[in-house]
Amino acid sequence: MLHFLISRVLAPFAVDNLLFGFGVSELNIPTIKDRIVQMCCKLVIEPIFEADFEDCSYGFRPKRSAQDAIQAIRSNLKAGKSEVYDADLSGFFDNIPHDKLMFLVEQRITDRRILKLIRQWLKAPYFEDNKLHKNKKGTPQGGIISPLLANIYLNLVDKAVMRKDGYFYKYGVRIIRYADDFILMANKIPEHCLEYLNSMLERMELTVNQDKTKLVSLWLGLSEQRKSLLDFWVSRLDMTVICMAESTNILIFVPAKRVK
Repeated sequence: MLHFLISRVLAPFAVDNLLFGFGVSELNIPTIKDRIVQMCCKLVIEPIFEADFEDCSYGFRPKRSAQDAIQAIRSNLKAGKSEVYDADLSGFFDNIPHDKLMFLVEQRITDRRILKLIRQWLKAPYFEDNKLHKNKKGTPQGGIISPLLANIYLNLVDKAVMRKDGYFYKYGVRIIRYADDFILMANKIPEHCLEYLNSMLERMELTVNQDKTKLVSLWLGLSEQRKSLLDFWVSRLDMTVICMAESTNILIFVPAKRVK
């Protein structure tokens, strides 16, 4: 089906550009034709990349959900990993470099027609203010294929943290990621591990939003305390509790310090 479609597709149409979230994020909506072809492409290539993805990522993956991510947080807390680095990437979908992303895609996909199609989707122009604009970086947030491409790119971070002979693993640091939101958990996260992470993200041409990124300590208690941070895991997932103490069914969030 996919080969039948791509043999008759010359180039993707321009996408519609919409703003959401109080005008701070862009949502690029492909045409119906492109959405159909993207879905066909995703069904073909997703299992190829799934074989290489780490177990620590949960967003937009088959048979994985936000609830699984919550359970992973519970398990890490029970193991004593109570220090959490809650990272926020600024405009992740809008800033993925095409060349570095395609390099990773080409490690698994060799069909030139599919590679060409993915490049065309990435570079598809978009309409804004009745004008046609070129797309020089990023993957259209709103396309069927975009979450998979995002997971392919951030799989680099997953592997760096979870590699058993790597820089993070020897300090007991673990990562839990849902799409472009992720946290690091450990008994104690060394400062040089965070510096190494930021250096790696800079090489990937990604930027950490320092205003929203925090380092905190969590523990279970008997009375409800101030619940701050990890907004993604609570508010965005419409969850009121991440982890439940056996006696009170409450997880206490205690801010330690803001990362500078």
